[in-house]
Amino acid sequence: MPREIPVRFGPWLESITQGIKAERKFDVIILGGGPNGLTAGAYLSRAGQKVLILEKRHEMGGGLATEEVTGTSGLYANTHAVYMMMVDYAPPYKDLKLEESYGLKHIYPALQFAMPLSDGRCLCLYTDLEKTCQSIARFSKEDAAAYRDIYHRYRQYMDEFLAPATYVQPVPPIEQVAALENTQTGRELNALSEKTPREVIENLFRNEHVRSMMLQITCMWGLDPEQSGVSYLVPLYINRATNYRLCRGGSHMLTQALIKVILENRGRLLTDAWVKRINVEDGTATGVEMEDGRVFEASKAVISTLDRPF
Repeated sequence: MPREIPVRFGPWLESITQGIKAERKFDVIILGGGPNGLTAGAYLSRAGQKVLILEKRHEMGGGLATEEVTGTSGLYANTHAVYMMMVDYAPPYKDLKLEESYGLKHIYPALQFAMPLSDGRCLCLYTDLEKTCQSIARFSKEDAAAYRDIYHRYRQYMDEFLAPATYVQPVPPIEQVAALENTQTGRELNALSEKTPREVIENLFRNEHVRSMMLQITCMWGLDPEQSGVSYLVPLYINRATNYRLCRGGSHMLTQALIKVILENRGRLLTDAWVKRINVEDGTATGVEMEDGRVFEASKAVISTLDRPF
C-alpha cells in the first residue's frame, strides 16, 4: 500500500493554504503542476530552495491524471499518461527514491503489445524475448531472427547513447552528429538517421503484419514515417515497446509521490491558481502576478512548463 504522508505533517498541511496566502517571497516559482513542474519542484525543494508551484486546475498532475470519466462511480481511468516507458532509466525514480520511500509501485505486464488479426491470429510482443520471437516466427521465421538481433543491438544503443542523451542538456544537431562519429554505436545511429522510419522497418522485416506492428510502435509517439533525420529514435521506441510499466493505483500515484517529496521538503503547492503575467525587470523574471491581483516574488528563477501563453 502507498505510504501515507507522515503524521508530523498534519498541523503544517492544515495551515499550508493560509501560509501561501500570507507568503509572497520564494526562491523559485514554477508555473504548471504537471510531471515536469513537479519533478523540478521536487529536486529544487530537496536541494533547500523555497519553491512555489502554481497550477490552474483543481489538482496537480497534468497528464498524470486518474479520474472518474465514465459516469460509473468508483471506476477510474488514466485520461492521458497510461504507461511509463522510461522507469528503468529516468533519473528521478532513483534520485528521489519514489518507489523505495514514497509508495510508488509499478506493474510490468508480461504481454506488452498485441495485434489481433481478422483470421484469428495475434502477433504479440512480450517482456520475454523467446516468447516474442515465437510469436513473430508464426508469421515469419526470418523476421523472428531479425527481431532477436535488433533486440540486443538496440538495447546496446539505449545503454550507450539513447538513454543517457535523453537526460542531459541538448546540443546542436551538428555537434551531436560529430560526437556520434567517434564510436561504432554512434556511427550506426547516424546511418539510421539518413533513412525514414518506414525505410528502417522495411529493411529489417519482410512480413506485412510484422512491419505494420513495428511501424506502429515506432511512430505512435509522433514520428513521421516518411521523414528522414529522426530514425535514430526507432531503436528507442522498439526497445521501449517491451518495457512499458503501469503505475499501480493509476498514473496519479506518480503525482502523489512527487507531491510527497515536495511537501516533505517544505515546498508550496497552489491549485486553482491563474497566472496573469510573469513580471520582468531589466530582462530578468522576478515573479508572477495572479488574475486575482496577488503578486508572488521569485529571488532566483521563474520556471514555466506551460505549452502556450496564459
